[in-house]
Amino acid sequence: MIEAVLFDLGDTLYRFESNDPRVYFDRGVALAHAFLRDRGMAVPDLAEYARRVRRRMILAFVWSRVRRREIRPVEVLQRIHRRMGIEIDLATTDLLARRYFEPMRVSGRLDPDAPSVLAELSRAGCRMGIISNTFTPPSANDDQLRNDGILDYFPVRIYSCQTGYMKPHPAIFRAALEALDVPAGRTVYVGDKPRLDVAGARRVGMITVLKLGDRSPARIRPRPDHAITRLTELPAILQNHVAKA
Repeated sequence: MIEAVLFDLGDTLYRFESNDPRVYFDRGVALAHAFLRDRGMAVPDLAEYARRVRRRMILAFVWSRVRRREIRPVEVLQRIHRRMGIEIDLATTDLLARRYFEPMRVSGRLDPDAPSVLAELSRAGCRMGIISNTFTPPSANDDQLRNDGILDYFPVRIYSCQTGYMKPHPAIFRAALEALDVPAGRTVYVGDKPRLDVAGARRVGMITVLKLGDRSPARIRPRPDHAITRLTELPAILQNHVAKA
């Protein structure tokens, strides 16, 4: 029988204006610049500051993809500012990072079906967690879940910027299984990207559910065990697995 369900964030539990962080860069860098100025730090003017940060962030992003390891945003921003002669501790850098990603966070809209579905799964005794490819600071992701009243459903939250591994690498899925203490064969993973979510979860033996949307590819490979268009279809899938057990 199914004991646990793990979810992706973007285009699964949340819908964002765009999943490309570059769309939000100008708004985020202005918030970060004001944050440093308000604390009396000597920073270049906004245009120069944005140019320097953009260049270094692009280099960090490209290098992370070459290495197939996720960006750790707080550490990267601390290094970027040190190069500008701005020394900030990790706690302050975390607050700064949250300013950078605030425009993306506030653009996220919780799937309207999520609260009722999560409550139903919780009442059924299902353990739940999150696995997400994101270099948004974990504290910002947690804030979003908390503000929408669903954080408590997810005692296990595995973000790629913490583990260093990105989906479909099996390590990020195994980290969640270990934290939940549930066998892969009794765990469902719900995501929206076949190449990342379906392939990665299947590789470690999870049952896969693909949430279809207008960003879904026309050709779905690899094929999931199940496909849904709404989260409300998920409980019936779990019930069918229970019935077959």
